[in-house]
This record gives sequence, C-alpha cells and structure tokens, in this order.
Amino acid sequence: MSFALTIFLTKKGRRMSLMTLGLLFAAPFVQANIFYKDLRTSQPAGKGALTPIGSLTKIQTGTHGTAFLVSPCYILTNFHVAYADSFTKPEKTLFQVGESSSLAMPVAAGKMTSPQAENGEDWALLRLDQCLGQQLGYFELAGLSLEQATKKKIIMAGYPFDRSSANLTLSPLCHIDSHSLASAGGWRHDCASRAGSSGSPLLIEKTPGHFQVIALNTTEVVGFDEIIGRYDISLSNGATPVAPILAQILPLLQADR
Repeated sequence: MSFALTIFLTKKGRRMSLMTLGLLFAAPFVQANIFYKDLRTSQPAGKGALTPIGSLTKIQTGTHGTAFLVSPCYILTNFHVAYADSFTKPEKTLFQVGESSSLAMPVAAGKMTSPQAENGEDWALLRLDQCLGQQLGYFELAGLSLEQATKKKIIMAGYPFDRSSANLTLSPLCHIDSHSLASAGGWRHDCASRAGSSGSPLLIEKTPGHFQVIALNTTEVVGFDEIIGRYDISLSNGATPVAPILAQILPLLQADR
C-alpha cells in the first residue's frame, strides 16, 4: 500500500521520531492510530457480551493479534495474524479467551501474498481443536454495505500490546468513513487501534447486549505512537468488511451450528 503521509503539527510541534519512521518501513502492520483522545476502556477477558473475543498467538514467534468466535468451532481474524510471515504457509496458532484456550488452523483465507495486498483480502477463518464457542458463545456476521455501515455507531474490541492482556480493550463510538483510499482496499475507520488490535471485530449493537460483526480491523502501514490530534483519511485505520467474504465462509459456519 502507498499512502500520502500527513504529519500534523500541534502547539508543541509534533514530529515523527526516527524510531517511528524506521518502524513504518521495517515492520508493516505493527503501527495503528488513535485520533482525538485515547478514550479506550477495559473489561476482564471472557466476561459479558464480548466474551467471544480472544487473542491469537503465533506459536513459532510469540507475536499475537485478536480473533473472535463466529461459530462453536471457528474463529475469524486477519490473514497476517493467522499466517506465517511469508504469507504462504498456514500454521497452528493459539486462541485464548481468559482461562480457555485451543489450537487453531486456517481453513479458508483471502488471497494476500504480501503486506502490500489490499485490506479487503486480509482475512482468515480458522478451525479450533477445541470448540470453545459451545461454552463461550459466538458472534453473528452482518453483511452491511459501506453506505449502511457509515450510519452505524461502532465498537471495536481487541487485545492491543499497550494494554494488559488480561483485559479486553474497547474503542467505543467510532465510525466507518464513507470515503476510501485509491491505494487501499477495504474500509477506513477512526476506531482507536494499536499493535495487537489486528483482527479485532468492528461491532454494531443490534439490540442491547447483542452484537454483530460488520468488519475486521486490519491496522495500517502508516502509523504514529502519538495520538493524532484530528482525524484524516490518509492516516485512517483499515478494515476488512464482512459482506464480501460471507459466501466463502457461511457454508462452513452453518454446518458447524
């Protein structure tokens, strides 16, 4: 992906540090942005209506992202979270929600071949060795269009590195951008995101306490460690919408329910 890099100056004269600049090119997918103020909240993992959200760890490297249950035995996350760094080899990962855990293996995925692939292909469906969704529950997937999604209030929840892994971190009341970037597929959004939030579900509340997933957070190549004072689409976070992938995964999910 190529992005128009915009650096916002505050009264303090914010500048990109050399460390941040190096990370942008050396480690794609590790940076993601928070806009306005950091309004994220936390709740204990494995509790309440958001129980189906867990962390997904690559066993060989120890790096992790976020994933969530979409049926008793299946979880959904980003391609780059589920696959080896070569983007060609599926590998077993460890899905964990509180004290519950299971190994997982990809069974269907987008067609990503490099970090530059479009956000719309950054997804993977994994089957669990232990069907944790039977006890923890799972989310419904809602195939909203971009026009429909921009009218919704979004909650994003995941396990970013800068917060305790014992708690689920929520980014409340964020929004899908009605515009897009020509150089990036998928959707753009302003939900607060940090490394580790890859694969986090973007949720709408259908009824009180009943959430549906409309997209997966993918994070971004261009990112800042500092909070950005205002929103700009050139620094927005990316999301993979659920609607285009439903036809590929629903047969597996329906057979599992």
